[in-house]
Amino acid sequence: MLGTNGYKKLRCLGSDVHTFECSKSQNEVIYVQGVKGKLETLADMVKAYPDAIMACNGPFFNFDASSEDCIRWSKYATTVSYTKDSKLLFLYGAKLTQTQRNKYEADARWTAGLGATLVRNGVKDIIKTTAGEPDSRAARTILMRTKDGSFMFAAVQGKMKACAGLKAMATISPFNKGMNAEEAAAFSIYAKAEQSAFCDGGGSSIMIIKINGKWVTVNKPTDGSSRHIGGCFIVLKKNADTLFIEKIAPGAVASFAKDQVLPSITIAQAILESAKGLSKLALECNNLFGIKWTMGCGHEGKLYPTKEYVNGKMITVNAYFRKYDSYAESIADHSQLLQNTRYKPVLASKEYKSACKQIQACGYATDPEYSQLLINTIEKYKLNLFDI
Repeated sequence: MLGTNGYKKLRCLGSDVHTFECSKSQNEVIYVQGVKGKLETLADMVKAYPDAIMACNGPFFNFDASSEDCIRWSKYATTVSYTKDSKLLFLYGAKLTQTQRNKYEADARWTAGLGATLVRNGVKDIIKTTAGEPDSRAARTILMRTKDGSFMFAAVQGKMKACAGLKAMATISPFNKGMNAEEAAAFSIYAKAEQSAFCDGGGSSIMIIKINGKWVTVNKPTDGSSRHIGGCFIVLKKNADTLFIEKIAPGAVASFAKDQVLPSITIAQAILESAKGLSKLALECNNLFGIKWTMGCGHEGKLYPTKEYVNGKMITVNAYFRKYDSYAESIADHSQLLQNTRYKPVLASKEYKSACKQIQACGYATDPEYSQLLINTIEKYKLNLFDI
């Protein structure tokens, strides 16, 4: 590890190295592809993400916006696939069929075409993507991932190689020499990375971090400009909604495997019924679904006021609700409740919109807008992705 989570500046192998270490529990890493035909800087691309706290250049720099995604599955790229079950796969597009590529795309949260592979399974394993490109010392951006699944990024200050589309370069600085693949692999191993790769072919690196609500560029290309990029990696600070969903999602997925209750339904109901875990019933009884106590249910009961619709009007009544030892127990009981013959149409629905309509039709809740509230919640948080 490079130290505490967050930004740190190091001096390593003859260059300044700007690093950012993510917290697996508090941060989410996404890859954002540029828009074809539109020249974009890193600052342009983070505007749509208010929860972003760090961003750095992704696969390659772009001069005319004509080919934002031209290298992702080509012989010129290491294709990195971040899967829905949080695995980071290094793939080589030229060796895959279109069917294989489609499968990897379907199973991924995101994919990106990077430069040379540096480290795999914690040891140096340099796989070049362009002949000679990783051998020269240059400004680099490095994607790394540790054994526990945390992401790290490093932006290495260094020279810029002259290439088509650029104006005259600044002279090479003796203070920042950049890194080649051998040096970047050594740095990655020093940082305890299990996997690492260059984010682009070399020549520039840009990293920006948010300090007191404002974006600060911690390093710039040696010509002082903010160059146009084809894609970027963005680190987001997880909000309370995301943390709650992540906390209950494993139980929801397990319930689907056991009892065929769509995970999106389980998570959406928990969000609505428990106010994202903040209702008094959830805080005091771990009851995420507003399930009422009944004689012989096997759980303790506790009395709470609750709102119900009677003859089209909302009224407040007192009712006993079940008390659980944990969220996991609450989720398991919810799944068991839906095994009742009454909810057979819900289990028969293999698509979330139909299941939402059926759960209301079967009388789970008295709110006449309940099914639409569920649908809106699923679509807001993209919970249907858990159903795949």
